Amino acid sequence: MSRSVHEHLITPSVYKVRGYQWYRPIVWYVYPLWHKVSFTLIGNYHVQELKKYYRVYEIDELAFGSIDVYGKIHLIIHPYFFIATRYSQYFVNIIDKFETKIGIDVADSDMISKRAVNLVHYLDAIIVPSNFSKEAYLRSGVKIPVYVVPHGLSEHYFKPPRPAVTPFIKELREKKKREKAIYLLFFLIHSGRRKGAHLVYQVANEIQKMYNNVYLVLKVGFAGGGDFKLLSQLRTLWTTQWFSEQELVDLYDSCDIYLGFSTGGGFEKNFLEAISRGLPCIACNKGSWTDFLPDFLLVPYARRVKVFPEANPLLHIHCGYGYELDVEKAIDKLKDVIENLDEYKAKVKEYWNKIKSRYTWESIGKMLKQVLDKYIKE
Repeated sequence: MSRSVHEHLITPSVYKVRGYQWYRPIVWYVYPLWHKVSFTLIGNYHVQELKKYYRVYEIDELAFGSIDVYGKIHLIIHPYFFIATRYSQYFVNIIDKFETKIGIDVADSDMISKRAVNLVHYLDAIIVPSNFSKEAYLRSGVKIPVYVVPHGLSEHYFKPPRPAVTPFIKELREKKKREKAIYLLFFLIHSGRRKGAHLVYQVANEIQKMYNNVYLVLKVGFAGGGDFKLLSQLRTLWTTQWFSEQELVDLYDSCDIYLGFSTGGGFEKNFLEAISRGLPCIACNKGSWTDFLPDFLLVPYARRVKVFPEANPLLHIHCGYGYELDVEKAIDKLKDVIENLDEYKAKVKEYWNKIKSRYTWESIGKMLKQVLDKYIKE
């Protein structure tokens, strides 16, 4: 690293107001920049908000293993476990050089492994997006402070609906108008089993026998794999197109009900996005999403299930169980929602208006600052 770059990374910002000086602490935010994943999108918003309070530098996860640390640097790593295990030996040798060490991660199941607990204890604190995740960490033996800071939604989710722009969404809306179609939305980007694709099939299959105008709308990562083939047996409309955030909002605005049938996960942001646009999101009554979904959309669970199969590398971190919703109860709930769709949508909108201020990125930034200020001292 050149001297000029080095000085740029460790020199505090100075602000002068009426003769007084304030120094903004330096924060390195390490997260994936070399490719776009969910951690990248959420990390971008974290960085934007934290820059209001600190001098924040974005460090790509691939560069983290080759950076020397000098000066008073406060470190945030997101996602913590993936980056810490990628650079395990380097990480152990360098972590104590930072003034403050804070991780951001999730718990996809109700327990994390002993290896994960040991990794957490290199930190001063860890931030998770839900009470489900926090309870999993504490249940597993984590002794450092665990703070809950949920995910937020961009400004697009707080704006009125707009006319369709993309061809797929235009087609959805034209078909809805022509056939009085009802759309059940489900995201199958990855982790089909954990997202409950098998449960979606069982429930939607029965519902489509009852209603000829009900379609399953799929947002898929790629048109292949066992879960996609299974769901393709239903009356399905699907797209692999990458949508901007505004286009995602358009998709929600074109659909009627979201099927939140996940068996595990640290937050499930799609569920929050759905209710923000007035869609009833039917989900299990056990899981991270109970932080923000209303009780009138929750279905009792049928059984505890292992979230990840034995061959999945994530099992080395997320080794616990999740919950499968009761299929028969889900069918009953979905039928009731379809029969009383306008009433349910009105209830969801009323509920969302009561909680929406908590889920702006500005609010999330303030929550992050409250956590960091406990550890970042001048």
